[in-house]
Amino acid sequence: MKKDYSCRKTVMDCISRRLQLSISENDIEIAHQLPNRKPTRDATQVQQLQELVIIARFRDRNIRNSVIRERRKLKGTTCTIVEDLTNLNLEVMNRLRKSSEVDKCWSWSGHIYAVLKDSTKIRVRPFQTIAECEVVD
Repeated sequence: MKKDYSCRKTVMDCISRRLQLSISENDIEIAHQLPNRKPTRDATQVQQLQELVIIARFRDRNIRNSVIRERRKLKGTTCTIVEDLTNLNLEVMNRLRKSSEVDKCWSWSGHIYAVLKDSTKIRVRPFQTIAECEVVD
């Protein structure tokens, strides 16, 4: 129980200090640290293993959405907020990040979006090529 409380406090502190959002302890249903993966011989991955990773579930979708919406404020810092994606959507995001046609990509409520180098915004579904994607406003 003490470990859960410590993670909740860490999440609350990060949200209030870095995102300037006011939430209470009751707004977080549960928060816990994810276990570190097995060490590898690759030095960059060893460094990544030492980072603290916390997963949190919010009691209210509106609070969750406001936290996700404000995550832009964390750009350039060591703190990151990401949605918990399915393996399939995670593969789509990784494919987009590697694409030379894509300027940036993000997820919102389980949907994947991207802005292409020509400033076209698209919604990307699994197994679609970029040319097959729906253009959105």
